[in-house]
Amino acid sequence: MNKDFIARNPDITCNCNSFWIILKKKNISFTKLGHEECELCEIFENDEHGKENLDPSCEICQKYTIHSKKAEQSRALYKEDANKINPKNEVYYSADLQKVIMLPRMESYKIAIFTQRIIAFNQSFVPVGTNQKNLRPIAAIWHEGIAGRKKEDLIRAFHQFFLNNRDAIKITLWLDNCAAQNKNWTMLSYLVYIINSGMISAQKIFIKYFGPGHTFMSADSFHNQVELQMKYKKNIYDFPDFKEAVGAANSSKTRVIDMNIHQFYDWLDLTSINRIKKLKPRPYISDFTTLMVKQGSKAIFYTENYDYENIKTLEFLKIKSEKEPISLPGARNQPRGINPEKKSAILKKLCFLMSTDRQIFCQEIPENTLSRDLNTSID
Repeated sequence: MNKDFIARNPDITCNCNSFWIILKKKNISFTKLGHEECELCEIFENDEHGKENLDPSCEICQKYTIHSKKAEQSRALYKEDANKINPKNEVYYSADLQKVIMLPRMESYKIAIFTQRIIAFNQSFVPVGTNQKNLRPIAAIWHEGIAGRKKEDLIRAFHQFFLNNRDAIKITLWLDNCAAQNKNWTMLSYLVYIINSGMISAQKIFIKYFGPGHTFMSADSFHNQVELQMKYKKNIYDFPDFKEAVGAANSSKTRVIDMNIHQFYDWLDLTSINRIKKLKPRPYISDFTTLMVKQGSKAIFYTENYDYENIKTLEFLKIKSEKEPISLPGARNQPRGINPEKKSAILKKLCFLMSTDRQIFCQEIPENTLSRDLNTSID
């Protein structure tokens, strides 16, 4: 970049170190976007038509036109939220589940790569933009011995996030379109519960979804920082090591919530599908671009094209849930546990590479013969 700058500005003398210092002063940072690509954009790239020659009669061009418009709209709205300066009693976050993390993590040992290990989870909530200076990232972490990554498990992480922002009057969350994690009726049922629970002060909660395939957000930057901290530590032997790496991200200004089994609930889907089927036209959650719940109402309010002037109302709960207060489900009292064969393999093949104090995590992780491999299941 410095060479390119000098080539474009031959009259300016600027060495690489000075160039870097100026970038830092302007608060410009860099991060890896990862390996995610937009499938629809890739299909369009291979189509005979180009962006300058869209054919209205071509199905691929039609889909691409709608897709690109939603991507542009969501990105513009995200930037708008990011640029808000110290909004009073309002918070703006993005949230995402970090990609699979395996423990113990010892990349210099080939035997660790070929051994089934314990999956750790990091559901991160990260402030959008740089103007919310009083906010810091919140990372809810757990491992598969405690719970999995079903929607009920992830909702509990959202519950912790809302409790940590209980004084905010308006809460906005930016999410991707993952149905298993962020876009499902159980999540909507939970949002109606929390806004009316009395546990938080929020009068409105907004959930905004990025256009599919174009979801880069502040949570991704934070996950990159966590990854860098793990590389800095070189080896992540146990869950406390992982917790330390997460806490060190964002200049050690991260609030880490170590989730225990009693913080997980079996949240229920309170949706009346028959009630939704009777609506003409029938709303499909996959089409929603924005959701909103507000205090005192058990309906959800949504848009399908980021058009906030024509927001729609959806009464989706079962009649009983609509008439009666929604109660908090009971907490779990049994950890998920891992398969004994997986635990045995870790103890036999990897523990001898660790110090005695690091072996305790693997030795004490609960077992369950019914636990399935999370690499092939969302359970």
